[in-house]
Amino acid sequence: MFRFLLTFWRDEDSRPDGAVEPVPQSEETSDRDERGQSMVEYAILLTWVTLAFIALIHGAGQATHGIWVTANSDLTAANSGS
Repeated sequence: MFRFLLTFWRDEDSRPDGAVEPVPQSEETSDRDERGQSMVEYAILLTWVTLAFIALIHGAGQATHGIWVTANSDLTAANSGS
């Protein structure tokens, strides 16, 4: 294994016994591999956008909750005073 790494770093063509030549990919296989990578990247991007949207909605919900609590307190106080 170490000898293989050394030849790799020296950019030599010799391979250890039993090594298999890499199989060149056809255009169809290459396109499919790139599409798969793109799908994963889009899925990760969609996940980040979804998490950001959830955080935004949560923050807006907290602010809205505060407004409703204040309005409810004011209406309760106005109703009691009459």
